[in-house]
Amino acid sequence: MNEMRDYTPITIAQLAAQPTATFAYKLVDDPSPGNKVMHLRTAGETFVYGLASYTLPLMTAGTGNEDIAKYIMVAYRHRPDPIFIVTTKTTVHVAAPPHLDFTTMHDKFGVLKYKLKLIPDYQPTHSKDSTKSIFSCVIELHGKDVEISFTDPKLIEQLFAEAVENIGFAVTRWNWAKSATLGAPLAKAYADLTPTSEPSPAHFFKFKEIRGPAGSKMTVKFGNALTDQIYTALCPRCLHDKKFQCICDKDKKRASSTSDDKQAKKARNMAFFETAFD
Repeated sequence: MNEMRDYTPITIAQLAAQPTATFAYKLVDDPSPGNKVMHLRTAGETFVYGLASYTLPLMTAGTGNEDIAKYIMVAYRHRPDPIFIVTTKTTVHVAAPPHLDFTTMHDKFGVLKYKLKLIPDYQPTHSKDSTKSIFSCVIELHGKDVEISFTDPKLIEQLFAEAVENIGFAVTRWNWAKSATLGAPLAKAYADLTPTSEPSPAHFFKFKEIRGPAGSKMTVKFGNALTDQIYTALCPRCLHDKKFQCICDKDKKRASSTSDDKQAKKARNMAFFETAFD
């Protein structure tokens, strides 16, 4: 990170052609504790332009901060830790400094000084969608399919719709996730599904096999409602109907269990379900 050695200056076109990277900064000195909206609206733009300024030395003459800023997408997550999540191009990622401090002016609170620290090896997490349907899910793209989702989002949507149709569902809503600050698209979508036939728990393992046009698996995650109402009929290891279609090699016969044993088994099963679509 922040290695600016042996770089040939690049053009905006070359920047746009680069793959994306996701990293994050933790807010280590919060000038307005608890004020989520202020961080989104007041700090976001300053943060983006500040990050762009570190990339400027890697660009050809005539490039301005505003040119680079168009390729920096920022979202703010308030809990469990206050962080700024950045999705941008590789050059910006390389130029990102380990510490990024900046100052903004707020109409009500005056001068606000922010101190941020880069999070090494940050792993993006899913944000929750507002839909309450039992068959609502979050879809995340990986590999080369991330780039395709930006250039040809309809193709991604079509392939997902065709895949779930073979499982026994139809897509009733598809909504691409966007950066909270800049409104730019992210390689993640929200979808509502409706069964086209009686849902069989034994079919849900097929969601783990859905792939994008470049061949990378799509990560599909359902909410707790589906876990509570549908997954209870599945074997937590193979995701097939545990009574009739389980394909695990373990002997199905069980000795009588105490109440504590049953609770422990239930806890283990739920742990399997939580990672079923990873």
